Amino acid sequence: MCNYRAFEANKFCKIIAARTKPVEKQRMLQYNKSATFKCDVIYLGEVFYMLTKDEMPACPVATTVQLIGSKWKLLIMRNLLARPWRFNELKKDLEGISQKVLTDSLRSMEDDGIITRTVYPEVPPRVEYALSELGESMRPIINSMETWGISYKETIANT
Repeated sequence: MCNYRAFEANKFCKIIAARTKPVEKQRMLQYNKSATFKCDVIYLGEVFYMLTKDEMPACPVATTVQLIGSKWKLLIMRNLLARPWRFNELKKDLEGISQKVLTDSLRSMEDDGIITRTVYPEVPPRVEYALSELGESMRPIINSMETWGISYKETIANT
């Protein structure tokens, strides 16, 4: 596993602390002085803080998890593998997702180049989300996850 050592963790915490409120910053810096992190996202309150592209972890698995590792991003990608979707279609299909989380996930995936957002000049405006070429390259990963999930369910059912 690729873990941040204490020095790297402190560097990472300082990057995160620069994006937080003063009280949270102080508490976080005190807590993380000797911490070791796995290469992923740190959760503070209601906000996920992600590394910028320049700050990506060296571990390729951690990079992939960082880009598509959240529950909602994987489910959004699952839907987009079939066809382009509109925002409200995704919201209705992804039971339990809030509008804010869906918006943030779509923006993040668009920024990372995984999806494309097409705005049609109509009244009312129509926006569609689809997988980009980079997103399509993740099809084998999602298909492997599906195969493994089916196999796991069969194994559990037979025990």
